[in-house]
Amino acid sequence: PAARFLSEFDIVVNCVMQDTDFLLNVAAATEIYTFAPGSLIVDVSCDAGMGFDFARPTTFEDPTFEVGDTVHYYAVDHSPSYLWESATWDISEAIIPFLEPVMSGPATWDLDPTLSKAIEIRDGVIQNPKILSFQNRAAEHPHDVVT
Repeated sequence: PAARFLSEFDIVVNCVMQDTDFLLNVAAATEIYTFAPGSLIVDVSCDAGMGFDFARPTTFEDPTFEVGDTVHYYAVDHSPSYLWESATWDISEAIIPFLEPVMSGPATWDLDPTLSKAIEIRDGVIQNPKILSFQNRAAEHPHDVVT
C-alpha cells in the first residue's frame, strides 16, 4: 500500500531512520510500475536494501540509476558535503554547545543527556545492542562476528 501512495508524487524523499532489527521497505522494484515515468526518489537515508529493496548508496560521479526504466533513484551519501561551506556553518553552530562537555571527558559525557545517549562505542566496547544485532556480532568484547 505504501508504494501505491508514494507513486502519486513526482518526487519522493526518504529520510526514515531505520530500526535495523525491523527493517521497513516502502517500495520494491516490482512495484515501481505504479510510479509515473520520470519520477525521482531521493534517498537521504541511503542504506543498502533499506527503505527500498533496490536501495544502495550512489556517488557524486554517478548520482542516479534507473529503477524499472522509469524511476530515477538518487542516494549520494553525505550530500551536504557538496555544499560544504553552507553545511559547515550549520553543523558548527549545532555542535558548539557540545565542545566544552566533550573536551571535559567521559565523566562529563555521562552527565549530559544528549552526549550520554549519543555514545555508540566506548573504550572499544559497542554500547548500542542494535549495532551488534545488525552486524551479527557477539555481545561480549571484542564483539566477534557470530556465524
